[in-house]
Amino acid sequence: MNNSRRNGKTSNRKNTVLRAVVIAIPAVVALFAIFGYSPLADGMEDRYRAMLHMAVDNLINQLPYKITDALGYGAYFDFIRFMQRRSQPDLSSPPGSAAYGDLSVTRTGLAGRTVIIYKPKGLTKGELIPALIYLHGGGWALKNPDWYDSSVYPIANCTRKITISVDYRLSPGHPFPAPVNDCLDVVRHVLKHGKTLGIDVSRVGIAGDDAGGNLAAAVALRLSSEKSSGLPALKFQVLLWPPLQAMDFKTPSYTETGDSMSVLGRHKMVGYWALYLGLEPAKVYDYINVMVQNRHVTPQVLRHSKYAEYIDVQKLPVKFRKPRKNPMRAEVKGDSTTNEPERKLSSKELQLFNRIKHHLTNPLLSPLMAPDLGGLPSTLIVLSEFDVLRDDGLLYAHRLRQAGVPIQVYIGRGFHGDFHTYGLFPELLHSRTGQMSVQSVCSYITREA
Repeated sequence: MNNSRRNGKTSNRKNTVLRAVVIAIPAVVALFAIFGYSPLADGMEDRYRAMLHMAVDNLINQLPYKITDALGYGAYFDFIRFMQRRSQPDLSSPPGSAAYGDLSVTRTGLAGRTVIIYKPKGLTKGELIPALIYLHGGGWALKNPDWYDSSVYPIANCTRKITISVDYRLSPGHPFPAPVNDCLDVVRHVLKHGKTLGIDVSRVGIAGDDAGGNLAAAVALRLSSEKSSGLPALKFQVLLWPPLQAMDFKTPSYTETGDSMSVLGRHKMVGYWALYLGLEPAKVYDYINVMVQNRHVTPQVLRHSKYAEYIDVQKLPVKFRKPRKNPMRAEVKGDSTTNEPERKLSSKELQLFNRIKHHLTNPLLSPLMAPDLGGLPSTLIVLSEFDVLRDDGLLYAHRLRQAGVPIQVYIGRGFHGDFHTYGLFPELLHSRTGQMSVQSVCSYITREA
């Protein structure tokens, strides 16, 4: 009798669990459908994996801050410092990829900054091999080498070069030029003392994505101008989806994509720029509303100065010179710069311009504004067609060609940062565009280093 009762209770518990699972599955699907769904622009490749990536990003990185905003507790940029604290790694534990076994992965310090070093195993004592210095993305405000471990490890593994992933100080606590200076310190240290790490200092390259691409370009510019430093020149640079100017947020790619992509839209990118420029975090949304309309720059500088030539959309490939129709993007009044009247800045807008004008034209903040790009190392620029930053990369590539710099451009038909799916998701869910981006980087570094 007792066994019968126990079996009956066990059966009831199993039935309860089964019913809960049956109810939970449609609920999870509905949650993805309602809150995670993000419509994609026509022509995007590997749409289902892209849609999944957007859904995860919406649910984890966007929805919580939409809820807090609706409740009156603040929106995305109000929580930047919270997100920084939340993502702090446990420095007492080895990086996650140290357990994979293919590479030696260690955390150490260089030039006062924490770095993760990926090194091929089996090197003989005294053997010197090429190196890659990698600068992570995150809008100069988020993430770190541990967050990037799953993305940098595949590049280090496929190139079989020593790869150094650098942790730099973040805005808004440490705006420009602090991140650039941190990265310069580490790169100079490697070029000066690389032999102690087993590095052939004549074959060192630099790479970065998103904000890291901006920093990589800035570091390469500064080092190329230091002719008397006695340091070896960088061998190459790889810039993935780099933001390279903060002058014009109405280029065709900014206008075409707008805020239709959850991973990175125009307002979010402008917010990152505002914090990096050192503007007050408490007023960041006021600054965003001004800057997305290009009201942070005088018409004279934006349209009639030498800097206007660097952002001239007529220098773009023909297919990208005008914003293409994007049914997923809401039209914004004043979005187009075509035949737009030149309206003087208000007193507050002019005050903002005067605060940031020297930064806007500083090549270490905006590499596209550099008057001379000659002497830079061989360059690969990796872009995504459906990304607000596409035109920054294309305009920079045009100027590099004009300066005689060996330049290659790879444009995938994906979204901003799609190579992270290669490291963050199971193999079945790797986006094809992300895999192609990683392959293009690996092939280039293997050939150039």
